[in-house]
Amino acid sequence: MKNVLLITLILSNMALYGQWTALTSGTTEWLRGVSFVNADTGVVVGYNGTILRTTNGGMTWAAVNSGTNKNLFGVFFVTDEVGYISGANGTVLKTIDAGLSWTSKSIGGVTLHDVFFLTADIGYVAGQLGTIYKTSDGGNTWTSLSVPHNGLVSIYFNDLETGFIAGLGQTNAIMKTVDGGLNWSHQHPNTMAEYASVYFTHSDTGFVCSTGVIDGNILKTTDSGATWSIVYTLPSYGLYALNFPTSDIGYAAGGFSGFSIMLRTSDAGETWISQNTNTTEPLFDCYFVNKDIGYAVGRNGVIIKTLNGAVGIEETKTDISVNMYPNPTNNYLIIDLNGNENLEAHYSLTDLTGQTIYVGKIHNREQIELNSIQTGIYLLTIRIGEWTTTRRIIKN
Repeated sequence: MKNVLLITLILSNMALYGQWTALTSGTTEWLRGVSFVNADTGVVVGYNGTILRTTNGGMTWAAVNSGTNKNLFGVFFVTDEVGYISGANGTVLKTIDAGLSWTSKSIGGVTLHDVFFLTADIGYVAGQLGTIYKTSDGGNTWTSLSVPHNGLVSIYFNDLETGFIAGLGQTNAIMKTVDGGLNWSHQHPNTMAEYASVYFTHSDTGFVCSTGVIDGNILKTTDSGATWSIVYTLPSYGLYALNFPTSDIGYAAGGFSGFSIMLRTSDAGETWISQNTNTTEPLFDCYFVNKDIGYAVGRNGVIIKTLNGAVGIEETKTDISVNMYPNPTNNYLIIDLNGNENLEAHYSLTDLTGQTIYVGKIHNREQIELNSIQTGIYLLTIRIGEWTTTRRIIKN
């Protein structure tokens, strides 16, 4: 039976799939974190102690004294007034006036990549050498938690007891706690991927994205981390950040030198579409105030913004049906553009660990021989221009 994939290409007069607009940041420092308390007021952090603040939706940015020249990586607001920043050499900063001023709550000496607070009092920071600290008094004191891992990059808690961390550089790079961080269990042990961000949209449903010199993957769980499956593969590019303004709509930001990536899903991560960012700089973080208003930050002082989820305003739609069959299959897979020879499609077939099996181009019709690969589930990614999608292929 044929598995028909209907691709809708949305062409805007200005850009494919809507518009991200570049904002003037006033700096060339690498910007690593962004968080907003409402549509107008937000804070961006970056290298060399950089803190930028806006109160007019990014039209202008004011430099805020951080009191440090250390690189800053994470920023998190738990209320409209109370927020925290994490950074190099154990840097932790706190604001109680919506980012106007910051005081040091620094701990230890290792780089702290991420910060996450559940209440104004209870929060966590995570970083190098398997470092996690927890505070229960708004950052005045911190307790070190033991985690069997090397580098930790991202942390997310669903509630006071259940949380997840993702990290780099070794197996078992996703871990879970069910007792507020006292103990951690390994998740998804069969990979050496470098995970850069973890985000949950429901107590059972969450995502991680990976970075590296080969591929960027997005993994999804629907059983609270017991199992993870790759739902998207981006060959040759890394992904650094995830953000979901709703349970169905989400974004993944990334790229490498000279290339920027922003992906959007509107079906809870089953499909991802690439958007035009209007920058060539890689993006390190993104934050959406709601499903329409979002910001992303990156290298060389880049800040971009969308007011409509970057899905386009004046759009002309062209339907192109792409057939992939047979699926399930025994020996081969056919990808057919149904006579649309003027379009060039790129494809890659990967296994569930992210290893690339085949790559190629399609102008009309391509048959991929599968005799030499093992029985199992694979991921086929098709890219046309800046549009990409990934589908599961079953080899019997």
